[in-house]
Amino acid sequence: MGGPIPIKFIFIVSAHPLQSPSGTFVAAAEARTVELCRRFYLQRSKPGAVLPAPAVLQFLHFDCEHKTIKSFDFPLLTTAKPRPPTVAELRRKWTALADLPASGDPSSPTTFVDSSLDTHGRFTILNIYHSIRGAPPESVLELSIFGHGWPEGPVIHNTRDCPLPSPDLPIRLPDDADGRARTDFEENMGENPIDGKLPGQFPRTGGKNALKEFKAAFDPQASFIVFGCNGQDPVRNPADNCLDARLRSSAEQVIHQAYVLPIEANEAKKNNLAATIGKELAAGKVPVDEVPIDRGAEFDEERHDIDDGEDAYDKFFNDKAADKEARKQKHYRLDTVFFPAATSAELKFNRPWSSILGFVARRTQQSYAFKAASKLGIAVLGGPTGTLSSVGKKDLQQLVCGEFRGSRCTRIVHFHEVFMRTAPSAKSERKYFVYDARTVAHINTLAQNP
Repeated sequence: MGGPIPIKFIFIVSAHPLQSPSGTFVAAAEARTVELCRRFYLQRSKPGAVLPAPAVLQFLHFDCEHKTIKSFDFPLLTTAKPRPPTVAELRRKWTALADLPASGDPSSPTTFVDSSLDTHGRFTILNIYHSIRGAPPESVLELSIFGHGWPEGPVIHNTRDCPLPSPDLPIRLPDDADGRARTDFEENMGENPIDGKLPGQFPRTGGKNALKEFKAAFDPQASFIVFGCNGQDPVRNPADNCLDARLRSSAEQVIHQAYVLPIEANEAKKNNLAATIGKELAAGKVPVDEVPIDRGAEFDEERHDIDDGEDAYDKFFNDKAADKEARKQKHYRLDTVFFPAATSAELKFNRPWSSILGFVARRTQQSYAFKAASKLGIAVLGGPTGTLSSVGKKDLQQLVCGEFRGSRCTRIVHFHEVFMRTAPSAKSERKYFVYDARTVAHINTLAQNP
């Protein structure tokens, strides 16, 4: 006789859409559920399947907009049926977690899921962390978060991260609902490190053993996907961590100068230094000459975008000259190794290719997805540094660069694929960057380049 049929959990989070013109992220969560049912159904009888039949996929959808948690079980059998549901069928099959019978079984979501609301009546990122910490060991096959994003993490409700509650410990603010690169993959995952619960008590709250429990819940072949943008740079006050500025991604601007413009100059068959560098890059070679960087042009473009209605970046002064000076100082504060001094008047400079890779690597190291991959030991997917994402028209899930091809964004993606990773990954999808152990080590090595 065989053992018990394995149950694997898929956690899918749809963040609050805020004022997004694209509307709710619930449809993306539904589309993801259907896609994964199809994917595992087609693989269930193949050699080397991640989840061979018979098995059960249990989906848990945390809908942070409507404050609901829903469950759906999909059996994977050796027979042709049941087949994966359509979206319409799925909507009829979801069951509210509160309607499931409470068995007291520690392996049941009715026991280990944290369904509490915070003092503002919301689900937060901590609900997800606590719930996964309580799941059985190696039972979570995927965590996907759909929503707005930036380098600091997924935006669940767009809360704040200042002033720091502790000068010495990586502690979250009590009313912070969002993902935080600053705290979330430390050993205490942003909670009080002396608070915790005895084994078998749920939900698994507190910082004691937090990261250890969280990491243990993931299947070795699991994926953690942070859908959303990674196209801004936050600048924070070092004294209290309050947000000083939201800038266009400096990495994106440097890649535009060092890679995109030379590639375009080569394709246009221009007779200049940019085209020479672009020809070398197109041939897969590292440029011999130092690469010119025109930060002034990038600052002008950033201000133009703001004046044209872009509200993701801050304007500091109406006067363009004063604004440009303030913008330069804030950008240059982000990396004192690569950029001139913040007080310098230098807007144009040259850098060797190794320095460009080092700068992009250091900016990547600051991102939520990179920090997660560095600690969890599983594949973590996130938007490449300096890219935007939007909801696709066909499958309703978020795509890096949207559905545009040949754009500046897609060239930024190509830069990351060629220079910031070691090899293509089978887990790659929708142009999201896969941070696996080898790629994390590669980026850490590049980050040492001055």
